[in-house]
Amino acid sequence: MSTKFFKNFPEISYPIDDQIIKIKDFFKKARIDNSSLDQIIEYTFYELEDGDRPDVVASKLYGNSELNWTFFLVNDISNYYDWYKWPSVFENYIDEKYSGVTLVANNTSDIITPTKKFLMGESVRTHSGVGSIKCVEPTFKRITVDNVTGIFKSSQTLVGGISGKEFSIYEVQSHRDATIYYTDGVKRSTSFTNGWTKVSYYDMETEINESRRLIKVIKPYRIKSIVSQFEKVLK
Repeated sequence: MSTKFFKNFPEISYPIDDQIIKIKDFFKKARIDNSSLDQIIEYTFYELEDGDRPDVVASKLYGNSELNWTFFLVNDISNYYDWYKWPSVFENYIDEKYSGVTLVANNTSDIITPTKKFLMGESVRTHSGVGSIKCVEPTFKRITVDNVTGIFKSSQTLVGGISGKEFSIYEVQSHRDATIYYTDGVKRSTSFTNGWTKVSYYDMETEINESRRLIKVIKPYRIKSIVSQFEKVLK
């Protein structure tokens, strides 16, 4: 995001460790949103293509890459990481966020009981694999393990290094392919129902990413006027 976007925000005083520092009042954007920008801005829509970073699109539409902050103003986008990711970027994002393997048990009680449960960050092992827990999901009868050395296999007994909790692995999945919810096309549930479709983390992230491909943009002939009005509001 262009530094010019941040320059337009007023500064406020904030106490930290007995000192007063100046920070940007980013809540100002929320107040501007609530004042109905739609009444003064004429929009059109732009479908992002591979390689279309905010600055690239601003150059294409307005001939000025530094006007990329206007996309964050008029869309429900808080930061650069919420921007549409083209395939190569998206796959890298998925690999980083959903690294590791998901180990599924037979019962919820295999994951947690009133007296014992697997712990976040603890080391777990079987006779052929070791890793550390990054996610515990009793609802789905599973844990997700990262920093894996070796290999985990179904039917092996998994043991927690701190908790002492253990279970026989029913299924081993890639974290990205693990189910996040089930749907009938309208409603969602964490429990399986006949006829419902399972949605994986990868499916969910793909849907979210694709929803960000079409963005709202200020019509080029209005951009100078809107930027001027925006700066006046912030002042």
